[in-house]
Amino acid sequence: MLSDDQLLRYSRQLVLSELDFIGQRKLLDSRVLVVGAGGLGCPLVLYLASSGVGHITIVDHDVVELHNLPRQILFDERDVGKKKALVAADKLNQQYPDTAVDAVCLRLTEVSELPEGTFDLMIDATDTPSVGLVLNAYSIVHRVPLLYLAAVAMEGRLFFARGYEIDKPCLQCYFGSTADPAGGCHTLGVLAPAVGALALLGATQALRSLLGEMPETLLCLDAWRLNALQLYVAKSEGCTACGI
Repeated sequence: MLSDDQLLRYSRQLVLSELDFIGQRKLLDSRVLVVGAGGLGCPLVLYLASSGVGHITIVDHDVVELHNLPRQILFDERDVGKKKALVAADKLNQQYPDTAVDAVCLRLTEVSELPEGTFDLMIDATDTPSVGLVLNAYSIVHRVPLLYLAAVAMEGRLFFARGYEIDKPCLQCYFGSTADPAGGCHTLGVLAPAVGALALLGATQALRSLLGEMPETLLCLDAWRLNALQLYVAKSEGCTACGI
């Protein structure tokens, strides 16, 4: 059941056949782990919360810096020097009463450091392969889908890892078959709206997965030239993480 306030708040998306009342209730009951509250994570958690995802845990060790502000839209100059996860959680909790947002301030290096709890979806918005592989290990053991996002310059990639299924690739399968651009935002730069575009696509596909429809392909986005390519990633035989 939805309350009167919820019926009004989500009225425009309740009419969508992909969502409806049952789907909205499912979103309100969902739990999502988001690692990274940067250029990808900020718009992503904002739209997950505004869409009515009931519980979000944000993991990030970093503090807000001035050069973050063009891309990291949850922050302003008053937040410089503060912990990103804490600021993001505080702002989302104030703005979206149906969403409980927790903050965990740490640099994720081991599976044992992940917050306790059961998640319906994990999202890697760090653009850091080592973090992605930690989440990948957890995903395989606990059978939780993992959404991986990466952006640099004017391009981005979006991939769902489900290595716990016998015929689906994990994140390590993807890393072994497709090379991301060498370097990161520090050396190659990044365009703020391009990162935002990928994050919004990620939020849309995250909602889709929470509603039970799992994307099957790798999306490669060139936001500047308005090109998008979908590729099939096969499960790698002998993969050390999820190998057949």
